[in-house]
Amino acid sequence: MTSEPKPGGVSLAEGRLPPWLFPSVVAAVLALHALRLAQSPGLHGGVDLLAHLRMTELMGEAPGVRNVYPPGYHALGALLSPWVGLASFPKLFAVAAAALSIGAFRFFQRTAGLPDQAAVLFALWPYSFTLSWMLPKIEVGGYALIFLGLGLLWRRRYAAAAVLLTLSFWLHTGTALLFGFCGGTLALARRDGWALVAMALGALGAAPLMAVHLSAGCSLQQALLFGEGDYLHGASRHGTLDRGHLALALASPPILGAALLGALATWRQHRPIAILCAALAALYLQELWLAPFGIATTFDLLRGLAMLALPACVAAGVHLARHPRLSPWLIAAAALWCIGTTFTIVKQPLYWRPVALEEIRDLRMARCRFGWTAPHASHRRRTPPELPGTPGPP
Repeated sequence: MTSEPKPGGVSLAEGRLPPWLFPSVVAAVLALHALRLAQSPGLHGGVDLLAHLRMTELMGEAPGVRNVYPPGYHALGALLSPWVGLASFPKLFAVAAAALSIGAFRFFQRTAGLPDQAAVLFALWPYSFTLSWMLPKIEVGGYALIFLGLGLLWRRRYAAAAVLLTLSFWLHTGTALLFGFCGGTLALARRDGWALVAMALGALGAAPLMAVHLSAGCSLQQALLFGEGDYLHGASRHGTLDRGHLALALASPPILGAALLGALATWRQHRPIAILCAALAALYLQELWLAPFGIATTFDLLRGLAMLALPACVAAGVHLARHPRLSPWLIAAAALWCIGTTFTIVKQPLYWRPVALEEIRDLRMARCRFGWTAPHASHRRRTPPELPGTPGPP
């Protein structure tokens, strides 16, 4: 099934945007990302920033795998830190990852024959600023690999897509699993058996990393970061239902409204993409349908907004392409909403504080879970004990 509109629909040409609009929006958005990071001198982030800085430092001293967290980010940091500084690397990575994510989504949008409006709205997704604001947020790079991989699968470039899936396992386990889910869903929707083979081979490319963890005594569950306190945990510990208003604000009501209006048209005109979008929307709501089982993951209603961006922006883009006169007004509304949330509520869902490099010197990483201990641990007095990744007793 092709992605072209059915008879009676609106052709892409009728809803096409001016060629200057997308690069202009992207330039402004990336400047805003950089501005937000530059506004705070030094490093600020969540509790896991300390661990990632320490593992980056150790990777530079003696390359090796010391923890179940994928080593790609730390290896890159070890290579670049001597040139840019250990404290500057997380900020530079955040801006670069945001740029790569937007560029990769643009590649997927154009390859799949989706309207230009989808890529513009994706760049204006407010939650993206949360991702770059709360360093290091390595998952942004993982999302870039997902979008790029989906575009390659659409073009039937199976070998390249398999390589990207392997790379994603070495960068961020959670987004690698999501990559496999998205690639498999798209393959089934298009009845593309070779795409399923590519996803299977890409997953096998992570076998050496898994073997290292298993040989160190870790379980497969721990190697995939589904050990206690990592991606999987009790539903009562980190629920976000009481912060639904923040999730709604960071999801951009203008985009969500247009997405609801464009859902049916997306199903009619871009059936395989619509199936992928529906699967991602259902996965986003996992905090609700897993709650009766007492299970939750870190991809809750707030953090899951990163994967909701694809279905929301695609459906909203299809709606705007069918109503060209509405496009400038809704894009302007989305831009204003994005700017407003960036300077007001974007930090509210985060645990965010200043981080000094001196704090990482005594961190000792746990081998088989993403945890650590710190004998002096001045930061532990300021870290709520219920947060994931909190250091255990020395």
